[in-house]
Amino acid sequence: KSYIHIILFIKGHIMRFFILFLLTTSLFSKVVITEKFKSYPINVYSASELVEEVHNSPLVHDNKKAIAQAHGKFKKIYYYGKKSNVTCKPIRVLIELDITYTMPKLINDHTEGDVDIIWDKWYPHLLVHEKTHGKSYINMAKRLEKRISSLKKFRNCKLLDKEVKKIIKEEYTALKRFNKEFDSIRHESTDIRTYFE
Repeated sequence: KSYIHIILFIKGHIMRFFILFLLTTSLFSKVVITEKFKSYPINVYSASELVEEVHNSPLVHDNKKAIAQAHGKFKKIYYYGKKSNVTCKPIRVLIELDITYTMPKLINDHTEGDVDIIWDKWYPHLLVHEKTHGKSYINMAKRLEKRISSLKKFRNCKLLDKEVKKIIKEEYTALKRFNKEFDSIRHESTDIRTYFE
């Protein structure tokens, strides 16, 4: 019996060592995305007031008035390089992204009929537009995770750091370019005046 206990004891230690080895040498990567919504009030009684109120939004984006906004913030772009002999490679990659959508909200229940009709036609298109901006942040987070995770061995961890910084800069540049080009297109569906007959 004591012989069996010794074998089981040794097997248990070998298994724990093997699991620990895997945790410290195999790649672990994860993308964590949190989306939340904020709103500012739109308080109007008639359709004639609606356009003016919407365009007097308190939001500012790139020094211009904005009706709605999707703001992405990378809380964490974390990677850990494992040094082995004379090489360094990433074995931990964690990307944490928070996206906040700030949208107008119609708060007056005592409006003329046209206000609700126009709002119900217009608002879903505005939300889709902002969600497209949000998706660009999500795609960037996923690309960052994929590109950093796929990096091979470097001679040292300083070279790994340099390559990761280069990747982040490239992805931020691509993100800004996409959002700028997307907003430069005139989207009739997000222009509330489109829904006035």
